[in-house]
Amino acid sequence: MSLLLTCFAGCAPSISPERYDSWSRQLDEVRVSAGASRDRVAAESSSTLREDELLRWEALMKTLALAQTAGALAYLRNDARALDDVQAKVNDVLELFPALPLIVKEHEGPYIVDPGAGHEGYSELPR
Repeated sequence: MSLLLTCFAGCAPSISPERYDSWSRQLDEVRVSAGASRDRVAAESSSTLREDELLRWEALMKTLALAQTAGALAYLRNDARALDDVQAKVNDVLELFPALPLIVKEHEGPYIVDPGAGHEGYSELPR
């Protein structure tokens, strides 16, 4: 009984493969957009403003790479709260770059329980 109570109090919700795939796909899209912006800045003529902007874009690219690793670790631990925390921190950083989209938590469909059991409908449980 105490194990059950401990689990309810301290167990993190799990991450569905769809949730992680969505998060990872969106992060990849942001990385591609950020890389294109960095390349545009790099192609400009040399100036101190260009160098400062280039440093910002490089820092963002490194931050996104670290976020990818942190998200993968959260997925390996199957800890949805940790992934949500990483996503919130990434979005905080992305707010500093208004040209880039924020990462959103996409809606996940319900689990379908016993769809072929001859019932009129089927049971749906939220994820």
